[in-house]
Amino acid sequence: MNLVCIHGNSLDATIFDSIHVDGFHKINLHLPGHGGRELGHAKSFSDFVDTVYNDIAHLKDVVLLGSSLGGHIAHHLLAKMQPLAIVSISSPPLNLQTVAQAFAPNPVGQLLFQTELSSLEAQTLADSLLSLRKDLAPRLKGLIEATHPDARGYIASSLMKGEFLDEVALIKAFQGPKILVVPSMDSLVNRDYIKSVDYAQVVELEGNHILTWDNPTALNEFLGRELAKLRS
Repeated sequence: MNLVCIHGNSLDATIFDSIHVDGFHKINLHLPGHGGRELGHAKSFSDFVDTVYNDIAHLKDVVLLGSSLGGHIAHHLLAKMQPLAIVSISSPPLNLQTVAQAFAPNPVGQLLFQTELSSLEAQTLADSLLSLRKDLAPRLKGLIEATHPDARGYIASSLMKGEFLDEVALIKAFQGPKILVVPSMDSLVNRDYIKSVDYAQVVELEGNHILTWDNPTALNEFLGRELAKLRS
């Protein structure tokens, strides 16, 4: 079985380096404009979704694991494929009715949608995404600064224009295991909104927005327990 890991905005696939689940072949993907991957023709959120789908369409027995923007991409992939299961982290399900309540009123979050970032802004953003592993903030700052600025701009433009599918409907319609992970210290998303969802399993784990770095032990233990059910 394949565990396809999709990272968030202004990060790269290395955020999943500490994630290991027995019985799964892990596939870490760099999004366009991230991790040294060319931005290419990706100029909208749907282009990002299409890119990931083209990367994995040949795979069988897929579990989708997405973090932040990667979770929203995973939600959208439900319109194109039927994975065995889907797990998203810090990814409140969006539609036109819920987008206003999905995110916390934290001005730092706006930096994720700002094209050019100063060194101080990149550091501020990095510091806000970690709580238990603040020592990794300099490394996280490097990932943010290495991201193509236009990638953030295209994502922001798509969100502002409402260019996204009804994730709530997609998750409700999906018949496999669907899990929304809520980091307990995440200040960028509306945790209460995610925890109010009754159409998916909701799990709160200690840590901040980049949970794969902030508390990989808890996440690995949870994924190991839950995904083992797919092999039984």
